[in-house]
Amino acid sequence: MVTITIPLTEEQAESLAQFCKRIGYGTLRSHTTTDDDAYLMQSAIVTLQKELKFQGFDPR
Repeated sequence: MVTITIPLTEEQAESLAQFCKRIGYGTLRSHTTTDDDAYLMQSAIVTLQKELKFQGFDPR
């Protein structure tokens, strides 16, 4: 397991949360060579989205 800590402004965190909300599998797949890579990226983004939500950044 890897833990990454990054300093973000509130505006950056909100924007990143919006990005995580909007990006979909199709976009990820178009930037990978295999389905497995796209699913792995999607899993990482979901984890990031959960942490952003925990920190109070949960766009509707």
